[in-house]
Amino acid sequence: MAFAPCPTGVTLAAAQQSAGSSTVVVTVTPSVLIKPAADADPNSFHLHYYVDKPIGTLKPGDEMPAGDTQIVHSGATTLNLNLTPGPHAVVVVLGQLAHQACGDAAGNVVMGTATFTVAAQTTPTATVAAPTPAATTAAAAPKTVNAGLAAEASSPLATVLLAVTAALVLGGAVLARRCG
Repeated sequence: MAFAPCPTGVTLAAAQQSAGSSTVVVTVTPSVLIKPAADADPNSFHLHYYVDKPIGTLKPGDEMPAGDTQIVHSGATTLNLNLTPGPHAVVVVLGQLAHQACGDAAGNVVMGTATFTVAAQTTPTATVAAPTPAATTAAAAPKTVNAGLAAEASSPLATVLLAVTAALVLGGAVLARRCG
């Protein structure tokens, strides 16, 4: 199977999508057909994201290895790499369908580098302030009408009303089972 030749004069730029994120955005200029390698389109190219891994001695035409967890093969130009918080360097290399690195007119690998820091995810926390002692001249808070069911000890009337309500509910349930 013949593959599309690597385009000459193409540049690739990689950047963090937004401050603190682990998403990398890649721009290929001029535009080339980028697809996942799984599509098996011989006229397409795909990207290799080297995550916190230098490309070493990679040259145009060299095959980029599969199975290395630090090299993500993708047809996406925007990719969330789900990186841990901290500093990271991502080198993105343009490759042919057979995972061969493309080169530019000068014989250099077509690549872009993004160096950035992923922010730690923060979990919202509630802050509870310690109560302050009341001033001796402060007026008492107004009481609300709550039938004695809150902020004070239960009244005998509230206890009786609760017991009667429970009896009615339970009695209704028993009656419903007998009749239904």
